[in-house]
Amino acid sequence: MGKGYHSKKVIAFNENGIALMAYTYIANADMISPLDIKMYDWCKEHLIEGAREHGLPLDYIETLLSMGSVIDTDSGRRR
Repeated sequence: MGKGYHSKKVIAFNENGIALMAYTYIANADMISPLDIKMYDWCKEHLIEGAREHGLPLDYIETLLSMGSVIDTDSGRRR
């Protein structure tokens, strides 16, 4: 697990109302700004692709694009 965030198990519902178990990642409250957190490069790409696919606002996508990232050397995690 990286610095600046933690995972939390949540229940999400799909479009048919079926409950699914999922994990979400939440910035720790003591962080100055979530923009200070550098996520893995593959995670950033995934978030941007999903934001575009789901038609999220352009300013949100631009915020994602401006966030720093680091190259993940663990190829298993990338998969």
